[in-house]
Amino acid sequence: MNRSPKLFDHPLVICMAIGTFSVVAAYILWKIGGNAAKVMSDNPAVGITFELGGAIAGFASVFYILRWAFKEFHELQPPLRSIKVFLIPRKHFAAQDTYSCKVWIYDDEVGEERTQELTPRREAGFLTILLRNMRQTETFRIELFNSQNKSWQSEYCHVAASRAEMQPK
Repeated sequence: MNRSPKLFDHPLVICMAIGTFSVVAAYILWKIGGNAAKVMSDNPAVGITFELGGAIAGFASVFYILRWAFKEFHELQPPLRSIKVFLIPRKHFAAQDTYSCKVWIYDDEVGEERTQELTPRREAGFLTILLRNMRQTETFRIELFNSQNKSWQSEYCHVAASRAEMQPK
């Protein structure tokens, strides 16, 4: 299962795709059916009622159907989130050293594990890492290395955890 950010996660791309498909569908429907399509509303929108005909009616109807479909599909996807993890205890991580880390991310729902190579940074006196595109069903484990070949590792932590207890390896 591909966990990289998807093209259709961005709202502007969704609107552009819906609009493009609506224009194409409206043109095809207009060519097939001519100027007979109409969209009427009995409920006033912004205090007025409207009636559309021709290609604009096809565009509006397809646009609203596709918008509804994309919304329903998007709600089926579990939300992704970014979490900042503070590595503790901070006394183990000297400020003059440089660090790198490898993160194992396990998805309990799917049963897959993936890895990421990250560079920790300093924030509020702590060594921190930023994990992106995490799902609620995932847990993570961190292995940290410094420039003097020392290493630390954590147990698996849930994505709700904002800290990881690092133990010398």
